[in-house]
Amino acid sequence: MRPHMSLSMQVLCLVIIPLVVQLISLGVLASLQNELDNDLRKADRARRIADTVHAICADMYDAMAKGSGEKHRTVEMPDDKLYGLPERFEANYKTLKAATKDNSQDYQIVIKSETAAREILKVFHALQLSINTQSEEEGREYRKPLWKAIREKSKVLLNQDLIDLGASQKLLANKSPEKQAEIRERIQSTLFFAGMFNLICLPLIAAIWVRGFALKVKTINDNQFRLASNLPLNPVLEGEDELAKLDSVFHKMASELQESARKERALLDNAKDLICSIDAGGKFVAINPAAEPLLGYHQDELIGAHLVDLIAPDDAGRALSYLDKIKNETDAAPLELTLRRKDGTFTEVVLSAHYEQTENSIFCVVHDITARKQAERLRQEVVAMVTHDLRTPLGTVKNVLDFLESGNFGNLDEKGNRYVISGQRNVDRMMTLINDLLDVEKISSGRMELDLEVFELDDCFQNCSELHGGLAEEAGVKLNVVPTDIVIKADHEKLQRVLSNLVTNAIKFSPSGGTVTVSAERLVMDGSSKAQIKVEDQGTGIPEDQIESVFERFQQVSGTAKKFGGSGLGLAICKAITALHGGRIWVESVPHKGTTFTVELDCVIQSA
Repeated sequence: MRPHMSLSMQVLCLVIIPLVVQLISLGVLASLQNELDNDLRKADRARRIADTVHAICADMYDAMAKGSGEKHRTVEMPDDKLYGLPERFEANYKTLKAATKDNSQDYQIVIKSETAAREILKVFHALQLSINTQSEEEGREYRKPLWKAIREKSKVLLNQDLIDLGASQKLLANKSPEKQAEIRERIQSTLFFAGMFNLICLPLIAAIWVRGFALKVKTINDNQFRLASNLPLNPVLEGEDELAKLDSVFHKMASELQESARKERALLDNAKDLICSIDAGGKFVAINPAAEPLLGYHQDELIGAHLVDLIAPDDAGRALSYLDKIKNETDAAPLELTLRRKDGTFTEVVLSAHYEQTENSIFCVVHDITARKQAERLRQEVVAMVTHDLRTPLGTVKNVLDFLESGNFGNLDEKGNRYVISGQRNVDRMMTLINDLLDVEKISSGRMELDLEVFELDDCFQNCSELHGGLAEEAGVKLNVVPTDIVIKADHEKLQRVLSNLVTNAIKFSPSGGTVTVSAERLVMDGSSKAQIKVEDQGTGIPEDQIESVFERFQQVSGTAKKFGGSGLGLAICKAITALHGGRIWVESVPHKGTTFTVELDCVIQSA
């Protein structure tokens, strides 16, 4: 098979080649059989012609022989019989004409001879009449010219062409058995060739094809083994058949897999995080080089070691429970642990793991969080410092300023009162900032807890009105608090904090003469009762591209930080407190028309 032929074409050739050979053999056999039939027909025709010509000659010679006796004795011819010659002539010439009708030359020879025979028969009739009616002497003289005419006509009847026709046909009939034997021999040779092709050539072709096919399959299977064993592959198979294309694709795939494995190995080798695989017994099966900078162990030292041996004793129980847990949970949260280094020191890490059931192994990623933990401890120390070293002195300063404002230490002039009021505002601002920082720290560390109680939401509204009414009046803004009869279960103090943050923001961003409206409504959603608290202002609004970010830490609307001040933590705290209550908060704003903040919480349906 040519190497550029496809596999399907090769299989097709295996089917077509013997079929074509068989068809050719059948065609040759059919042709030989037809030739044999034709030769048999020709031989039969030649034999009939030769026999008929011979019969005509014999009849004519016999008739001539009977008539030659008239020279010596009286010849008697039976009446109307003519020795049966007319009937035999008619039958023989009919046979000759039928046999020579397809050959005009032979047919003309027969017609010529038949015409002479008819004339001779007429002469014989005259002879017969003479013999029967005339005397011997008178009749003999009368019949001499008739016999002469018969002899002349017999030369035409038995002309050389007719004699040659009989002779040639006889020769052809005699040669026919030899030719038929030759044809039969050719038929046998064709049958022998077809049989030998089926017995020898076809199995040989099939064996050659199967051998080539098997070698290619063997090469592909060997390449699979080599790929699995990380050995060089065999050269790409030549040709354009399906197996060669498959091998070419396999080489390409192997090349891409090797490149992918190389990149993966490079990624693992250069990863800062420790990446490892642990078997069902908790032993390291594979580990990347990050083990050395993280734990001080070379990666080969940890192969076969137990993970639990590297975990600090206080965390060992939690780690084992976590590893058992991830076998049943696909989304288990990462676990923070403390690992013991080779030199005996400890490092803090976060462990993320995934269980692969098919391999009964756990794949882990260990990230060093020592620096982050140190930063968190430092932040806690800063918060503690702020709480103790800043909050307490600020409280003292606020008390002094309050005393000065009250006049307990004497009356101040107008300028002094302005300074005192300014100092009070700045102290309040600093206290608010400190409280915000403390709340953010509590939220971040998960230490903020809710003190849930059932109370009337209108209590928060009235407190808000009392606390921020003065600020609104000073800003020239009307604070409109709509009474409500909704009873809610929440942390009263923290909900008040949320409401205060939203209202103070609304007052700050409202123009003079504007209105800030605080309202609430009860909704039934999905079979549960909810309360929606709305704080609406008529300020400049929030740009559309900043709506999603206003609840993030230290985020303020562009252009407002310098004008209105603030830490950028108020809305972040509102969102965190709302989330702790299982609710949600969102904002809707129309530029230059106003902004509406909505807090949605579960509530208890009860009339105030």
